[in-house]
Amino acid sequence: MNSAAFTPQSNRQSAIGNRQLLGTALALSMAVSVSASHFDGSRTTPVHRIPLFSEDGQKINTSLPENLPFSSKMTCGACHDYEEIHGGSHFKGAGEGRTTEPWIVVDETIGVQVPAERMNLSAWEFTKQFGSHLPGGSISDPEDKLADPDARWEISGGLEMNCLACHNNSHRQDMTEWSKQIARENFRWASTAASGMAEVGGMASRMPEWWNMYMGGSPDDKVYRVPPSADFDETLFDSKHRMWFDIGRPQDRNCVQCHSTHPVTASRMDVPGDVHAAAGLSCVDCHRNGEDHQMLRGTTETMSCAACHTEEGMIAGQAGAPVAYHKGLPPVHFEELTCTACHSGLKPAEEPQLIRTSRANKLGIYGRAQWYTESPFIVEPVYVRNDEGKIEPRRMMWPAFWADAEGNPLPEDVIAEAAEGILDTAEQVAGTLAIWGSIDDATPFPIGEPVYIAEGKVYAQNADGGLDLLEQTDLTVTWAWKTPSNIVSTIPEFDVNAEQLDYDAEERVLGIMKAFEPLEIILASKGKQFEMQDGWLVGTNTALVDGWYTKDGKKLVNPFVEKAVTDIVGTDKAFNEEQVVKMLKKLGNGSSYISNGRKFDLSGDTLVDSDHESAEPVSWPLGHDVRGTAQSLGAKSCTECHAEDSSFLFGTVTATGPLLTDSAKAVPMHEFQQVSAGFNKLFGSSFKVRSLFKCIMSNLSLLLVLIALAAGLPLIYKLINTTDEKEINTRPVKIVLMVCMLGLAVTGFLFGWPVSYPLGGFPLLSHTGFGAFYAVALVVYAVVRAKSGGLWFWVLLISGIVLILSVLLAMFPILGTHGQHTAIVVHRSAAVVSLIAAVMGCICAKKSSH
Repeated sequence: MNSAAFTPQSNRQSAIGNRQLLGTALALSMAVSVSASHFDGSRTTPVHRIPLFSEDGQKINTSLPENLPFSSKMTCGACHDYEEIHGGSHFKGAGEGRTTEPWIVVDETIGVQVPAERMNLSAWEFTKQFGSHLPGGSISDPEDKLADPDARWEISGGLEMNCLACHNNSHRQDMTEWSKQIARENFRWASTAASGMAEVGGMASRMPEWWNMYMGGSPDDKVYRVPPSADFDETLFDSKHRMWFDIGRPQDRNCVQCHSTHPVTASRMDVPGDVHAAAGLSCVDCHRNGEDHQMLRGTTETMSCAACHTEEGMIAGQAGAPVAYHKGLPPVHFEELTCTACHSGLKPAEEPQLIRTSRANKLGIYGRAQWYTESPFIVEPVYVRNDEGKIEPRRMMWPAFWADAEGNPLPEDVIAEAAEGILDTAEQVAGTLAIWGSIDDATPFPIGEPVYIAEGKVYAQNADGGLDLLEQTDLTVTWAWKTPSNIVSTIPEFDVNAEQLDYDAEERVLGIMKAFEPLEIILASKGKQFEMQDGWLVGTNTALVDGWYTKDGKKLVNPFVEKAVTDIVGTDKAFNEEQVVKMLKKLGNGSSYISNGRKFDLSGDTLVDSDHESAEPVSWPLGHDVRGTAQSLGAKSCTECHAEDSSFLFGTVTATGPLLTDSAKAVPMHEFQQVSAGFNKLFGSSFKVRSLFKCIMSNLSLLLVLIALAAGLPLIYKLINTTDEKEINTRPVKIVLMVCMLGLAVTGFLFGWPVSYPLGGFPLLSHTGFGAFYAVALVVYAVVRAKSGGLWFWVLLISGIVLILSVLLAMFPILGTHGQHTAIVVHRSAAVVSLIAAVMGCICAKKSSH
């Protein structure tokens, strides 16, 4: 029986049968799911040749031309625990751990981009706004569908969990179709249509409030008010109406439907992707889950970079992952930075790069017109210190909205009403171009595409009723025709002073004037003004510049609209400051506009900007795309981060937004990292002499070793024998050596271990400077004392060599992470021994002097 053609009587009878079937199906689901969803140890994926059930528990007869859609709750839930899965990360939220990308309400026409949590959206509004990239369930399938009187859940149905969005491995799976069905409010039909198992026609959005899915359509309306229904592809089913599903682990192509990012300026071939994907790993190789669908993320010990790339045991990690030795990288980096800081996302530049994401910018929905939006404006990478005290790369977005006196978003319908005539400037010009395009082709015109020209820019109407910037031109006319070969003025060439006007030119001018009725327009050409009177052109002298005007001598496009168009069209901005001034005057009552990290208010007729908490950015950490070792930050040189002008520390983060303004807030990167600009500039400048420093320290270390082995080296032995300690005043050397050791002890033990760790900032720079002088002093002291030195001298000398070499080796790409840690321990131990040797040497020297 065709469910779309039920009569009220058959509907009531069917409802009784449906309830019985529903009870049977639910009981069967509960009985089967206990065993069928339990992992039995086999690693195969079972063949999913199963019947389909609608949401009322009725088995679907796929041979009928019109049907109810299948229900994942009733169909998939027969074997799988629907409620347990419903508690998973994709449906009830990502759970604890680092924050995820927020849902962002966007309306480009009024310059709004604001996190949904600030907008107090109902479940219905949220689903309508974000359903194209929702997996269903949770907020989009509320239990009480009558709680919101403004919602249309009874007509559209709930948006059940779309199991096939992830698990359907068929190439028929089409998320563009899913998005189209959501836009039509065909929520209960969306999964069926997107899977490719059926064709879904009709629109629930056009059905009246009293309609339900059992009523069928109106016999008098087969075109507009057509109810949704599913026409299944019988080739996908067997004779028992069971479907062969191609079910399996989620493929990457399913994941990236909602988890893609794209640099705005990059072409597809310039986006290298993730190094793990290039190595053959799929998304779910790392982001695994059990029956509860709680996805593993990079926030647990078993799901982290270290879990696969650990150095422990010096063996490869999971899936043969290479060991990350990080040779020459001081361990302090692991205290201050996340792995993603060096290995994930785009590399830092002078300004973070503008990107689009699938969820926010509606990527991945295809057709004649792509659905992606310029807003919201999101940038990456911005390096921010997180709650755990580590610096990580993030994506960042600045809210933009019209606010009341308290800084809360004003209702969108209020803004839309106020925006008429102010924010729709491109549409106004496009409307005028539409009139030019309606002129009768039979009139003797060189007809082409009508274009508007202002400030040397050529604009044409687009399919969305707005404007596109076509090209630059030297023409000074305002309205023209664009032909395949050139651009022709709409003002015809004729002798304006002739007693009898050229017939073709007059017909052309009159045709234009009639097209613009009831607006009365006039033509100014070569000092003459022509208007239509009783169907004829009448000319008088005028001072107007050549062009088309209203009868009172004003341009068809006023200066305010012209400036807005030339400022905005062809850019990614929504409006300029002059438009904001007009909007705030119209909104009144202490209204303001939040955008580009600033709060804009009116002071008389002037727009003033200020800081405000509502304008603060929203950011979330990024994990992908992961770059390989050779492409990681710092792989080429330490100065990629540690330089006086490095983008990592001193890049500028300029707030983005829909408003064209020079008042956007700009913050240096180091402020987000909560580090000192002065110290890091000084520390960065030290890298200019780092190579020389390492060279000198290496030579000093070698010299110390040679001195220590003087007995076996004749040249050094001769140098020692020719040196008489009694003839040399060693006191200055001893003083320098003691001062250096004291400086090293203070900076190393009071500002570093064991009081605090790691040693950093200005104490680190001071420690390094004292170390260089200590090495020089120790060499001199060793030369003059090597012949007469006692036990504690040799302890001081050997521990000094170890002290210097342990830190010097760490400066070269030789030691891995564990080697670096070992070098630090050795360095500390040698420092303690050196101090003991120095103290004991002084005590012994004092005793011998007595």
